[in-house]
Amino acid sequence: MDQSTLPASWRSRSAAVLPLAFLQSLAFGFIELPAIYLFRELECERYASGLPPHLPEDDICRDPAVQKAYSIDVAIYLALSTICSIAVSGPFGRLSDMRGRKIVMSSAACLNAIGDFWLFLSALLPAIRNPYSLMLSAFIKGMGGSFSVVQAAQSAFVADTSSSTTRSFYLGLALVMFWIASAIAPLGVSFLLREDHYAACFGIASGCWIIYLLYSVFIIQETRVPSGQKNDQANQTATPTSQNENISQPEPRRAFFQSLTEPLVFIFRDPTLRWLALTTLSMLIAIGAFSVLVVYCDFMFGMRASEAGIIASIMSMARAFSVLCVLPAFLALYRKLYANRVYKLNNTTHSNGASETSPLLAEHDTQASQNNTPSTDQTSASAAQELLVARVCFLIDAVGMILISLSRNPAEIMISTTLGALGAPAAPSVQALVTLAASPSEVGRVLAGFSIIESAGVALRNPILFGTYGATLEVAPKAIWYFASGLFVFCAFTVMWLKPARFIKKKVTDGDVADNHQ
Repeated sequence: MDQSTLPASWRSRSAAVLPLAFLQSLAFGFIELPAIYLFRELECERYASGLPPHLPEDDICRDPAVQKAYSIDVAIYLALSTICSIAVSGPFGRLSDMRGRKIVMSSAACLNAIGDFWLFLSALLPAIRNPYSLMLSAFIKGMGGSFSVVQAAQSAFVADTSSSTTRSFYLGLALVMFWIASAIAPLGVSFLLREDHYAACFGIASGCWIIYLLYSVFIIQETRVPSGQKNDQANQTATPTSQNENISQPEPRRAFFQSLTEPLVFIFRDPTLRWLALTTLSMLIAIGAFSVLVVYCDFMFGMRASEAGIIASIMSMARAFSVLCVLPAFLALYRKLYANRVYKLNNTTHSNGASETSPLLAEHDTQASQNNTPSTDQTSASAAQELLVARVCFLIDAVGMILISLSRNPAEIMISTTLGALGAPAAPSVQALVTLAASPSEVGRVLAGFSIIESAGVALRNPILFGTYGATLEVAPKAIWYFASGLFVFCAFTVMWLKPARFIKKKVTDGDVADNHQ
């Protein structure tokens, strides 16, 4: 594909990454459920092979021995993918800052494509059709960062290419792509699994990753000079003495182990990032309360599967409406009333995008681009905007949880979840605050650290929430919603405690350090 056929300004804008967000989510949607059911089928076949002849109508797959075996397989599969992705988040984050976002997205896509293709072969070829072969694919995909590393690289690209005032909107659009793909994939999966077409599901997923790889390589344009290329250019113009000084780098083994912990070190050494990390973790656990919704409704007043599907669809549509319509309207009103002068300056700075020849080809252009970073006023206005959005949305989320606890039938549950879903912009606003708080040279590693925290939150929330629900079921079944509401209120107060001045201080400190280094 000829890159010249597409406008350079579009290829370097934040919107260019949205198809990647959709393809990534679609690929994972075609993997998750088929992999679980394939484990079930394999363990069922293994169990049946050791039994005497039985009637075809006997559903031996529901036998407790089969259920236990395949649940252990699924747990190992998910643990392998999660642990490996956490382990490689640091090296991928450093690679993102040193060599650019494209190389991380393309490398991760390549490994994920290989892992899904191995799943395709495992489902197709009897010689390797076993649980251990499926677990190997989880290891390969985990070494590619699985979902978290790819998402962190895409968010870093948005941070590089968007103005600080529109960043949360584009991060929200990426979230909408996830919701759309999450709604489409189950439809295709349910159709294919009627005839046990596991290989077709895995083939579609690997195809999505191949398209992702081609798009990231030939369409996406890097818009910043990675720090590794800056060092290369500096070494070329340096004197022999300074070159010898630059060569004194940590040994590769030490640098590798340092990269494993770098993302979390960057987060925990900065007070603002620490509070944002705690907010993110609390938010993810609170959002997980929706996974208890079906069980809760079935216990309280009974709910059919069709009603559960309608509630999930309405909630997804309300979230998308909030990000696509409510958030832009609020941002436009905020700019008009409070920050018109700053936003005009910021939008002028970012109106033309990156040129085809600049950031990567000339150091002079790099310095000019660096001079276009948001000013103190712009950073203050952007931080104030995102803090306000997050505060309001967290309170809406908290009210939504209370409304669910007060609902008396499925219809009221639908209304409550719809109103609560209007708080969806809180997630992209918090992520935008993370990019504002991080040093520009550390955005990739900081986002990688937050991907680790997000993985931990997703892994912990189901045991915490289902454990809480089970412990309070007979005494206070509504306690789970009060607990989730309390977490959202905690997030709101945490964000209220953060002030725009903290982000200004961060940016000024980074600039002073850069000047002193020069």
